[in-house]
Amino acid sequence: MPHGYAADKQQLLARLRRIEGQVRGLQRMIDDDTYCIDVLTQLAAGSTSISGGSTYGAASTLLGQIDQIVAGYRSRHRIASNVRFRCILPFWVKDILRTDVARRQFNADWALPDSAIESWFAARNIVPVFHYDESTSTTSVYSSQSAGAYTKFPTTVEWFLFPEGTWLFLDGGTLDLGLVRDST
Repeated sequence: MPHGYAADKQQLLARLRRIEGQVRGLQRMIDDDTYCIDVLTQLAAGSTSISGGSTYGAASTLLGQIDQIVAGYRSRHRIASNVRFRCILPFWVKDILRTDVARRQFNADWALPDSAIESWFAARNIVPVFHYDESTSTTSVYSSQSAGAYTKFPTTVEWFLFPEGTWLFLDGGTLDLGLVRDST
C-alpha cells in the first residue's frame, strides 16, 4: 500500500522545487541589496492571491478574514495552534482599524493604541509587521495632497500571511551563516 503522499508526489515535488527557486531568488535579491519593493513583489509572486468581500467595516472585515485564512491554513497543512504566523501589512492598516473602531456608534474607543491592535494578533499567535513600502502591483496610497477632498483610505489591502520560517525574514540585523572567510 502506498504512503499517504504517493498519489500527489509529483505535484508536491514540483511545488517544493518552485518554493526552493523562489527562496534562492529572494536570497540573491538580499545578497545584491535589492530595493525592498522588489523583495515584496517576489514575495507576492510566491504567494497565493485570495480575495474576500467587505462585510461590516474595515476592522471586522480584515480581522475576520485574517482569522478565517489562518484557520483554513492551519487545517489544510495540519499546523498546530501554537505555531506562530507572520502577517505583513501596510503601515496604514493600523490607522484604518482605529478609524473604523472610532466610527462605531456604541462603545467607541477613540484612543485605540498600537498595543490593542498587536494584542489582537498575539491572541491568535500571529506576529504583525507593518511596512511602508508598496509592491509593484500597487501604487502609493498617499501621494501629495492637492487642494480639495482629502485622500481616503484605499478600498483594498495587499497583505501577506505565512507560518514563521516559511520565508527568510531579515530585520536589518546580522545574518550569521556560520562561514569563516580568510582575508589573506
